[in-house]
Amino acid sequence: MTRCQSTRGGEIACEVLVLPGWAELDVRDQGLGLEPAQLDQLFRRFGRIVTDETADIRGSGLGLYLARETARLHGGDITVESEPGRGSTFSIRIPLADTMDRVIEAVHAGARTP
Repeated sequence: MTRCQSTRGGEIACEVLVLPGWAELDVRDQGLGLEPAQLDQLFRRFGRIVTDETADIRGSGLGLYLARETARLHGGDITVESEPGRGSTFSIRIPLADTMDRVIEAVHAGARTP
């Protein structure tokens, strides 16, 4: 697990897990957290959550939308769990089986000699 400090003083932790058939990246923060009703807005194109606490945070609202679309194009997904005042955990899951099969095939194909 890797830990670092956010610009607002909280801790951010990143962890990569290899699960049967999946790779998962979890990113946890000790930030503001979100209300359940706000979570759907996170993954919408140009979706932004603006509150008194976040008004000074700049962004286009595309980052999480693009992250989810990319994960889904690879057969995975990105999800979030959040609690107001406690922070959030974002999890990105990507399947390994097909990817590993393609890598192994490519290695074997490149290793063949005439």
